[in-house]
Amino acid sequence: MKNMVTLLFLLVAGFCNSQETSDDPVLLENIGITFTIESVKELQELDLGDIKSIMEGSATNHPIKLEIVCNDKLHYGNARLNNASFKIEGNSNDIDGFMKNARKLKNSMRKFYKNLKTK
Repeated sequence: MKNMVTLLFLLVAGFCNSQETSDDPVLLENIGITFTIESVKELQELDLGDIKSIMEGSATNHPIKLEIVCNDKLHYGNARLNNASFKIEGNSNDIDGFMKNARKLKNSMRKFYKNLKTK
């Protein structure tokens, strides 16, 4: 009986300890985000503020990546370009620099997309 009570006590104590909550923030490592777009409209709807909030949740000194894949069939004269992909990489220590490059990527892709579609 004594062993049974001891075992029951240890079992309940184990369950109680495993239910403890932690206030420590969860930090992500090696974040990579890929967006696949079908049109320039979808590219314009891409919110870089949301991407920044995700990147700010990363641990320090880890690689972060952003890739945009254009899934539309782009035409330039007789040439056809399928699944054009553009990627930037950075470090979680320099999120502001990474977001500056993300804005440049978005603007460059918009211009690229527009030039190929109109020719």
